[in-house]
Amino acid sequence: MKIELITKVLVNFAGYFDGEIRRFILDENQNLIISKSLANKQDEIFKPSIIIVARKYYQEKLLTYPIDNKSELKKLLKLELHENAYYQVVKSGEGSSLVNCWEMSENVPSAFITLPDSLLLALSTKNNEIICQQLPFFEDNNSNKYQSNDDNQLYVTRSQDVIYSQLKSTTINSELRFSLSIGISPQEKSNFNGREVFVQQLILGLSALPIMSMVNYFRKPKFIEQKRIAMQFTIPLLIVMTGYLAISSSYLAYKKNNLENKLSAQRQEVNDAFEQQNTYDKNKEKYQSLKVFLADKQPHSAIWLVLAQVIEQAKFSYVKLANNRYNIRGVSPKATQLLEELTKNVYVKEALFENPTRTTRKGELFSISLLLHDIEATNEADVEREVEK
Repeated sequence: MKIELITKVLVNFAGYFDGEIRRFILDENQNLIISKSLANKQDEIFKPSIIIVARKYYQEKLLTYPIDNKSELKKLLKLELHENAYYQVVKSGEGSSLVNCWEMSENVPSAFITLPDSLLLALSTKNNEIICQQLPFFEDNNSNKYQSNDDNQLYVTRSQDVIYSQLKSTTINSELRFSLSIGISPQEKSNFNGREVFVQQLILGLSALPIMSMVNYFRKPKFIEQKRIAMQFTIPLLIVMTGYLAISSSYLAYKKNNLENKLSAQRQEVNDAFEQQNTYDKNKEKYQSLKVFLADKQPHSAIWLVLAQVIEQAKFSYVKLANNRYNIRGVSPKATQLLEELTKNVYVKEALFENPTRTTRKGELFSISLLLHDIEATNEADVEREVEK
């Protein structure tokens, strides 16, 4: 899991400097390799946050100081070492300190973290194990394979946590000579690593590098680099913010349009409700006017509504209103039957003979007294139904 994470970090954020910045990429078999093409030609905006520097572009030193106080040692190193120098305190105690130091060439680009390749290669080996690492060599940038160069080799070892390395030269051309130059016992067995495993050795070294020691290789970028890094983060941030604002604006426009449509529909419903209320008020006003009109006409019209229903059963000769009762006189073939019909009428509250009937050749003479219901109460339900229609 840790190896996979380191691989992702190298692919996305790291570069290898051998005079030019080269990217770490995955080949067709998903193995991590160093790109043959230059990063500044392949990707104009790629500026690595982590740079691994080839041995040719830094000087490696082993420094000894007659001081074992760590805070004082850090102050001394800060004053003495160049700003492009990185160090790691190997031993501190008994009045002295031993420091590994790597001073980078001026043409090494700045980055948040700068790591010498000898450090990572040494961490990938066992203590006191000397390896001869064949380094990548790119004679032709368009080549699909590493170029052959037997002289492009690096001797590396780690002895009691002190790191030693040396490029192959005319004087240091074997592991024996390398071991003698640094004062350790020569090995009987030779360890040679081909260039095809160079990147894998770097990954092993990164996995063995303590997280806390990363601070020794961290540098705050210069102002120009800070500006560049700020632009790298600002431009994507602006794009994200612009996209967010565009989406938010579109959503708000959609919500506004949706609310306007709902408001328009509700406004129409309100208008319809007001129109219905207005129609109801007008009908109610007509009803009240009709109600007053019927109240005024009730004493005169109610009797005719009653007599109209029995007009075929009798001939009326006299109609008079006195003390809220109607007195009607006339002749009918059967006066008693006429009285029954009048009693059944909905408008009639009470019907009775005022005088006994008399029989003549034309029929039975009658005098009937009628007390009527209030016509308003009788017709109110019918009028209201008519208004509702």
